[in-house]
Amino acid sequence: MNIQFDLEHIMLDRRQSLRIDDGQGYQLHCRSGEVWLTQQGDGRDIILAQGQSFTLDRPGKAVGWRSRPPP
Repeated sequence: MNIQFDLEHIMLDRRQSLRIDDGQGYQLHCRSGEVWLTQQGDGRDIILAQGQSFTLDRPGKAVGWRSRPPP
């Protein structure tokens, strides 16, 4: 089964993760706290602080974790 959905905004609890499959081109924006991102086949660690954005630039899986709660 293939399910498609639109997500405008997701709130992650501390240390909760979000997995995105084939998200190349998706833009992620951190509204508060801090989010750590990694993408399949990419050695970088992307850390987003409040107000920062990142566009996934690789095919495959991407995972994000809320690493710091908002103040």
